[in-house]
Amino acid sequence: MWIQWFLETLLNSLKESSGLVDKIVTKAMTWQKLNKIALDNNQKKIITMMLDGFEGNLTSSKWAKICKCSQDTAIRSINYLVENKVLEQKGAGRSTHYILACMEKLEIIIKLI
Repeated sequence: MWIQWFLETLLNSLKESSGLVDKIVTKAMTWQKLNKIALDNNQKKIITMMLDGFEGNLTSSKWAKICKCSQDTAIRSINYLVENKVLEQKGAGRSTHYILACMEKLEIIIKLI
């Protein structure tokens, strides 16, 4: 009984560790790619939040609230990241939101490793 519990606990710990390592590798690979682009502190803050599992959809109004800036500044920052292929626009009009463009590619690479 004790050995079975120990092995199950060990297996669960290994699975959790593997997931954590995947997240760390994904973040490191993303920042390695993004270091080639000039980013301001607010852009770095939002990208970090998205890599850490941002809840819900990123919109320009959420950006403005998080970074304590105007809606226009948020839109300029977002457009810069879209132009540099860091973010992808999804939806249109009031349902416009943004995702990290590189995340899907990095997740595929990590699965191949």
